[in-house]
Amino acid sequence: MKERIMNKRPRADAILKTLSAELQAEIYARLTQRTAEWPDTSLNAVRAWLATKDIHVAHQLLSRFHVWYSANLDLQVSHDLVETFEKFAQERHPDWSPDRVREATVQFLMAHTAARRKVGQFVCIAKLDQQERFAKTQSALDERKLKVNEKKLVLLQRKAEQAERAAQVTASNLSPAEKNAAYRTIFGMET
Repeated sequence: MKERIMNKRPRADAILKTLSAELQAEIYARLTQRTAEWPDTSLNAVRAWLATKDIHVAHQLLSRFHVWYSANLDLQVSHDLVETFEKFAQERHPDWSPDRVREATVQFLMAHTAARRKVGQFVCIAKLDQQERFAKTQSALDERKLKVNEKKLVLLQRKAEQAERAAQVTASNLSPAEKNAAYRTIFGMET
């Protein structure tokens, strides 16, 4: 089983996803925008152009890349929309908390994109909202863990001090009754 996993090749479209941002943008532009320099936006034409750069991909992989890159662009546009509307809402309602501004922004933009029947943007905005909520939850969890670890550290330091003082009492020339009283004092037991 391990041999099979180790010999598994990466997906062929990963080649396109690992290219530089500039080259990815140029591939996407050649797939979507006709220009005087580049009048043919067909998959065959783009594949031929990529072949001149020693990048060989199948039609289906180029098509998958187009969908993936489009989704990333939609996500970036949605992110920019959210930020722009957040600034607007904060200016209009300076008394609102950042969470309230974000919530109003997401609700407005989701309603707006749904009304315009832009499913892709709707999904992107919902995804951004979900990612932010997850990040906040994760941050709160990390904060709680930090507080618990700080308390543990304080307890361990206190125990180390008690152990050190107890070792000093053990090494002293006190009588057993005096040592017993000292131990009770060190460890906070009633005498």
